[in-house]
Amino acid sequence: MLLIEDHFCVEEEMVIRSQFHYSGEIVTGEKSLTIRSGETALVIDVDATEPFELSLGQHEGLVPNKR
Repeated sequence: MLLIEDHFCVEEEMVIRSQFHYSGEIVTGEKSLTIRSGETALVIDVDATEPFELSLGQHEGLVPNKR
């Protein structure tokens, strides 16, 4: 299990961006997304009380562990 947790507080509305580079298929839920590649799956749950926007883009030709 991989758990990434971040807590923050702001005084005014702002845009916060997190990026995950992935290769595979993605399925979105109301407050989650699942990335599947072969036998591996990564589920990301968003625990936010305020509305949020999720935008997705896939990197073509991404090779894991290749820099």
